[in-house]
Amino acid sequence: MEQLGASRLFSGIGASIDLLAIFAFFAVAFIYLLAPGAIKGKSRRPRRFVTSLYLFLGCLLVGFAERCYRYTLFSDHPSFSPFAGGSRTMSEIDVYTILGFTVVRTILLVAALVMVLKSLRSLGLPRQGQTQ
Repeated sequence: MEQLGASRLFSGIGASIDLLAIFAFFAVAFIYLLAPGAIKGKSRRPRRFVTSLYLFLGCLLVGFAERCYRYTLFSDHPSFSPFAGGSRTMSEIDVYTILGFTVVRTILLVAALVMVLKSLRSLGLPRQGQTQ
C-alpha cells in the first residue's frame, strides 16, 4: 500500500479506521476487567462500561461501512481516482452520504466517551482529598 492510501485510511479528519475508537475500546475493556479488583469489597461492574463498549464497536462498524461505501464508489467510477488520471467530481448525494457517516461516527464516539466517564464516576472511588 502506498503512503497516500495509508494516510487516507489511518489519519486525518474523515479517516475510515478510527484509531481513537480502537484504542479507547481496548482501554475501556481493560478497565472493565479490572474494575472489581479496584474497588475493595464490591464485585459489581457498571453496565455503562458494556454500553460504551458497544458504542465503540458501533463507531468502528460505521467506519467500516463508510470504507466499503467509498470502495464501491471508487470501484464503480474509476474516473474518480486521481491516480487513474480522472477528474470527475463526486455527486452531491455521495458527499452528503460520506458526511452522514462521519456525523454518525462522531456522535457514537462522543456518546461512548460520555458513558465511560459516567461509569467511572459510578464506581464510587474516593476522591483525592477524601479519607475513608
